[in-house]
Amino acid sequence: MPVTSTTGVLGGRFRADVTAWGDVVPWDGSPALAWHVAADDRWHSPATEPAVGPATVAPAVAIAIDPVCGMEVAISPASLQLDLGGERHYFCGEGCRDRFAAEHAPDAAVR
Repeated sequence: MPVTSTTGVLGGRFRADVTAWGDVVPWDGSPALAWHVAADDRWHSPATEPAVGPATVAPAVAIAIDPVCGMEVAISPASLQLDLGGERHYFCGEGCRDRFAAEHAPDAAVR
């Protein structure tokens, strides 16, 4: 976050950093001013309670396109697949996999 500079009540300069949690950390070594959120009839501290803090994003799932029907297929060890010419193809179902194998290589390694 950008560093902010404001004028204090007594006319002095106040300089501080703001953390990702919204806490204000003064440059002069004074204690940090923690940010709290009121909800559910009590105060929450985003820095110590993950449910109040920034949302986490789930890791992306690798996706392949079924070459027969064009459907998106999640790549995993359990996915239907076929190795052909050094390339691995993923399928939505046995019908698409079998059709592709029959059209492209009857001796392909079907898994």
